Amino acid sequence: LTLLAPGSLAARPPTPAPLPDTTLYSATDAELLSTSNGASCIEYGVVQGDAAASSAYIQWTPNKWHDGRLKIGDGDSTGCRVGTPELYEFEHVCLTIRGGQNGAACGPPSFVFAGGAPYRTSNAIVFEGDRALTSEFREICVPVAELQTAEWNLERRHYTGYFRFQKCGQSGPQPQYEVQELTLLAPGSLAARPPTPAPLPDTTLYSATDAELLSPVPPTPMPPPPPTPVPESIATHVKYGHFWLPLLDANVRVFGTAWPAALVDGDCVWLEGGAAVVYSAAASPRLRCVVVGPGASLTVAPEVGDVGMTVGTLVVLPGGVLDVSTEEAGHAHRVVITFDGVLDRAADPAELLTGLLSVEGVVSLRGRHPCVIKAELVETAASGATELVLAGAAAAGCWAAGDELVLPDTHVGYDAGHYDKARKGYTPPGETEAPVFSPAHVPTIAAVSVNADGNTVVTLAAPLAYAHLAGSHAGHVTRTITLKSAAGAATPQDDPDAADFTVSSAPIRGHVLHTGAGAFDFTGVRFERLGRTTTQLINNTKTTGTLEGGHYPDGTLDRRVVTHQGNNQIGRYAVHCHHCRVEVRWAGSALLESPRDGMTCHNSRCFIEQNVIVGADGTGVFGEDSSETGVVAENYLVGTGGGTSGGDDGRFASRAGGDVAFGGFGAWFRGPLMLVRDNVAEGIFGLAPYSYFVHPKFVSHILVPDVPGTPAALVGESRTSGTGFQEWGGFVNNRAFGSWGTALDISYSTPAAGNDIVGYEAVALGTSGRGLGTTHSGWFRLTNCTFRAVPAAAAANPNMYGIFRNNGLSTRADLVDSRIEGYGTSIRLLPGGTTLANTVLAGNTYDFKAWPVPHPVIAPAVVTGGYPGGAQGVEYLVVMGDVLYTADDPPQPYDVVRAPVCDLAKVDAALYPGFDTCACGCSEAHCVDCGKLDGAFVVAKLPIV
Repeated sequence: LTLLAPGSLAARPPTPAPLPDTTLYSATDAELLSTSNGASCIEYGVVQGDAAASSAYIQWTPNKWHDGRLKIGDGDSTGCRVGTPELYEFEHVCLTIRGGQNGAACGPPSFVFAGGAPYRTSNAIVFEGDRALTSEFREICVPVAELQTAEWNLERRHYTGYFRFQKCGQSGPQPQYEVQELTLLAPGSLAARPPTPAPLPDTTLYSATDAELLSPVPPTPMPPPPPTPVPESIATHVKYGHFWLPLLDANVRVFGTAWPAALVDGDCVWLEGGAAVVYSAAASPRLRCVVVGPGASLTVAPEVGDVGMTVGTLVVLPGGVLDVSTEEAGHAHRVVITFDGVLDRAADPAELLTGLLSVEGVVSLRGRHPCVIKAELVETAASGATELVLAGAAAAGCWAAGDELVLPDTHVGYDAGHYDKARKGYTPPGETEAPVFSPAHVPTIAAVSVNADGNTVVTLAAPLAYAHLAGSHAGHVTRTITLKSAAGAATPQDDPDAADFTVSSAPIRGHVLHTGAGAFDFTGVRFERLGRTTTQLINNTKTTGTLEGGHYPDGTLDRRVVTHQGNNQIGRYAVHCHHCRVEVRWAGSALLESPRDGMTCHNSRCFIEQNVIVGADGTGVFGEDSSETGVVAENYLVGTGGGTSGGDDGRFASRAGGDVAFGGFGAWFRGPLMLVRDNVAEGIFGLAPYSYFVHPKFVSHILVPDVPGTPAALVGESRTSGTGFQEWGGFVNNRAFGSWGTALDISYSTPAAGNDIVGYEAVALGTSGRGLGTTHSGWFRLTNCTFRAVPAAAAANPNMYGIFRNNGLSTRADLVDSRIEGYGTSIRLLPGGTTLANTVLAGNTYDFKAWPVPHPVIAPAVVTGGYPGGAQGVEYLVVMGDVLYTADDPPQPYDVVRAPVCDLAKVDAALYPGFDTCACGCSEAHCVDCGKLDGAFVVAKLPIV
């Protein structure tokens, strides 16, 4: 009970009105479908039906170029639904919708899009399951929280936006959407709706003509018996994890410990539960398959000599164990497993078979791990040379006569930045010398010694075919365990009947894949000519099931029917950890040649360390899904010029993000969570030795898996463009030496805290290409980095940049203790600002270009104390500490002012107002001679271009 003073009640602030439900669009309300000046708010759609009769709806049938759209404006950007409260303030988005797939290949999705730089995209509403579109209008309500992403809470921020109803790729049938109404529901509104009552039926309690109504209720009948399991004779496939694995017809069953005798070509051996078999034969028939069943184990190890097995497919099922080891033999003997099988699309339409498949099995491969996987050439090895002089004596401790090496292509002068290398005089593998790539001149060790300088001298069994520059490396690729494809094995596209064959006419290349739990570790293994996914467009087989309700102890059985036969399946990479739910470690191994990807970590936690990867056309190391964690360290990545040289944006949208890393890379990452350190990439790369493509679209729903060892704060999270490299991983002390389009290619990385790039050295041998290239990206801090171009022709090419920005209005770079040398242009100035501290720009024709219009080199907000008095103008370059320039004579039109400033009389007061001190710290003559300002500041106004 309160007594209010005079005027007190009137002075109280009004209680805010609750947020109302808001109808954004209604097909029966013309005012909601257009702006005040009559412009339509519908894009690529039409209104159908009769608005007066309340039967109108908006209809979209997307085509290969356009999605359906409903505009949402802000300010005067579109005039559509201006003043609507922010989407994130509501609890549900409700669509009164009907439609269908019309034979489209995808379950049609819809999402919210906002323009700007960078643009924003919500998570998708996928019309599948209980949200599937039907032939009748019904209301589908989706929580706003489900649409929000880590990067965007649906705040418009004055962008022009859309509700987009998406197409299914750029070919084939497209879905159809018909929408009567789009409504935003306030918090609690949906829960407060009364349930829709079922209509009350007429009910006859009794009838003299119905005996059942005149008798007591009978007892509840017993439930029916469970369905009879589907017999294997009807089914064609069994499901394990993400895969429908073809049922394998094993004609030899093993229950004990002995490997079966008298096997013949075409046999399939199945080790039943409890079997514990040791295989140590020198050779085997051409087996169709070997299956290590649940509870069984197969140990492959030398006992008295080398071991060989030829098999189409080696399968390890859940609970099965495959142990391949040469450790007990002291590395004196070797194991070679050759995958030799044809592709039978009738039995295996998804092309899983041929190779090593572990579906939650335990796989351990332990061979010889060399003490040194690579060694640097301290002297250039000339063509025809028979000796290599390598830094230090470490290699002499474990490299031996008969071991094979790889020497990368270090030719100087390729037009490496051009997409059409063949037309520019380069055909892979160029001047690479390695097993598989140059069989006529494989660098093979004849003898190893240490010279008086303490360096290793390798004597070769035959002269080199090409010269290899000092500063590059020799990689060691001999191992005691080898997994390889059969001689003459091909990819599906290589088959003479590639378009329509059922059984391939030649052996098909094998692949190695593990999925799920279990274990998948290897060390000291050589993988040779594995993988059959190529850099062509991904073309997956699609199948549908024909049986329902059938279950079998090994998993769900089904008869699969092909609805589309593809010929370039995704995921048939050389070595592939596919949704592994156990930490994997791959070390000390060598991978020679893959038509797409080498070692792939897909939605898994992987430690990929001290491996030699040569000639993976797509990428040597592949972080596929943005959710990968772990370490990629101390690997030697040799590019042989494969790949399309095309950027990922070329296929990204049209292929829904499922066809990436095809351009030719050493290491490519979809996410920023792995630590990438101390790797060396050498040779020819179609696009880049290292690349990050962290666009959130199509992967924002993919969460970091709960794999033992994963930081708890990451599990269940989606981390893409908004996470800096250094937050959970890092890009540290990596090196590149060779020719490429871009030495470090980064796209769509926009963390607020920026990205740290530490200790990167890139030595470019081509006459085109870039150092650091960014697309739609933000702030980068480069510390102790070097970008050096070797050919004289590189400096003559003004489009060969040390640092280049492609789009990205907030792109900024800070260089500390770094160097850019020998480029046509050292830096294309970045609109977000550029700062240099103790950084050398030497031998570049142009040090800076401001194009197409001048941008600030350093933003005023970034500048903190220590500068001479006066405000920083937006066109000023501020250089801190010791910065060494080389002068151009005559001056070039893009040069900044070059003259060292030691005397205020030389300062143009009109250009540099407010700068009234000069701390050169050296004599004027010394400044003029060496071009070095000790502890001084150079303030230069950029020219108008």
